[in-house]
Amino acid sequence: PRSTLFPYTTLFRSITGIIRAPPDYRSLILLAETPLRTGVHYRLGITGKVTDCTGNIADTTHWVWFAIPGFPVQGDLVVNEILFDPRGDGSRFIEVYNRSDKVLDFHDIILAASKTPEITEPGAFSQVSGNRLIFPGDYFALAHDPDDLKARYRIFYPDLVLEMDNFPSVGNDSGYIALLSRGREETIDKIRYSETMHYPLLSSNEGVSLERVHPDVPSDYSDNWKSAAQTAGFATPGYRNSQWHGHLGSTVNLSLEPEVFSPDNDGLDDLLGIRIREDEPGFSVTINIFDHRGQLMRSLVSHAYAGNEALFFWDGINSAGQKAPVGLYVIAVELFRPDGRVKRAKAVAALATLH
Repeated sequence: PRSTLFPYTTLFRSITGIIRAPPDYRSLILLAETPLRTGVHYRLGITGKVTDCTGNIADTTHWVWFAIPGFPVQGDLVVNEILFDPRGDGSRFIEVYNRSDKVLDFHDIILAASKTPEITEPGAFSQVSGNRLIFPGDYFALAHDPDDLKARYRIFYPDLVLEMDNFPSVGNDSGYIALLSRGREETIDKIRYSETMHYPLLSSNEGVSLERVHPDVPSDYSDNWKSAAQTAGFATPGYRNSQWHGHLGSTVNLSLEPEVFSPDNDGLDDLLGIRIREDEPGFSVTINIFDHRGQLMRSLVSHAYAGNEALFFWDGINSAGQKAPVGLYVIAVELFRPDGRVKRAKAVAALATLH
């Protein structure tokens, strides 16, 4: 299940010694030929005929990845998916994604949840037991009851759904979730979630997770969170989100990705990505959406501050909270500079339906 976003390096080194670790001698300490290096991904396997004390032969086809982990800092790990309102008495879960090029360890990470932004109440903090490495591009779903998730949703990689006995208290309508570094108490990522962030035309939010659209868009941008698609079973614990939007990298000032989208929550082109890129940082963005007759359908963004580039999403909902009809729409963008300069651009998108 490893992501292909980052290449893996395999350095073959011989094991020069094996020490049985007391007190129960159920684990081994391996002595490598050369010291291991930070930033290198190693793979451990067994060759030859190796048996335990009762004669069971070791599996020589299975390999294990390992590395010396780095310490997490802000932005390395992000909250990627949240199921805060499960169906019935089902299990909640919070999924994290390693967007960095570092190998991280859950031992250094604290998961916190609260109804208030300060996150100070008892029982708000939790950790995964023991050491578990998080490689670049890895998704991990943290849950109170992984077996319940496996019974309700498609779980492609069971090993990436981890149990937390003291799962923090997550409100079923709104709240805050944070990832903190252990010991240093620095915030790695923090979001405020709310039931109002769900797709407004869903008959019920129960059992539907909120998915992060793109890991590089700031966590506090509410339009970067969408309801999981029905075709994905309304949740994707332990693998890439159904609403993931991977288009980042246009060389023009304004681009739409895709130009034809179908916002029916089926996981296929549900969102219109509005990508802006400028050579000069420090501009504010206003985005208005008009229909083919020139009528304002929605004021999507108003004076949002941005750096060199920005990415916004339209889910096809108009200002009245209703699904906009099929047709062509003009995306009008205005960029404002502190010195008074204004730049304008327009592009046309098509709202279609597959049904």
